Amino acid sequence: IVCSNYNVNIAADLADRIEQTLYDESYFIPSEPTAFVVNDLIQREGLVTVINNFDKMLEDNRTKLENVWTLNSLGNEYMKDNNWQASLEILKLNSQRFPKEPIVWDSLGEYYFRKKDYKKSAEYFIKKLEVSPNDKRAKGMISFMQKTQ
Repeated sequence: IVCSNYNVNIAADLADRIEQTLYDESYFIPSEPTAFVVNDLIQREGLVTVINNFDKMLEDNRTKLENVWTLNSLGNEYMKDNNWQASLEILKLNSQRFPKEPIVWDSLGEYYFRKKDYKKSAEYFIKKLEVSPNDKRAKGMISFMQKTQ
């Protein structure tokens, strides 16, 4: 039994990984969780180097980017720490990797909302609506920003 309250489906994902390590000989066992590896690489190698060599650096560190939540969480952590440049680059990289995931557009919209660039923020919430047309948060954020302009 695996339980978690960290994010959507993480417990099921973790249970699947445990099962794969037990029964699938070809399963790739990462050396460390991806977000920790990416953060460490950014601290050691610099943001630009990591962004420009992302796939190679993950491979060299025996790490894979398997879902949208890894970079999304890391980008949001940088945002909370007011590391705006790292946050934006990580969130943009995530949107390139997972363009059909609504959360990537939500996080970019949130980024620009916090930076008080409401026009750019609205653009990303509109992108979120393109992927998830009934999203109440995106509609609410767009409406709020239209009222404040």
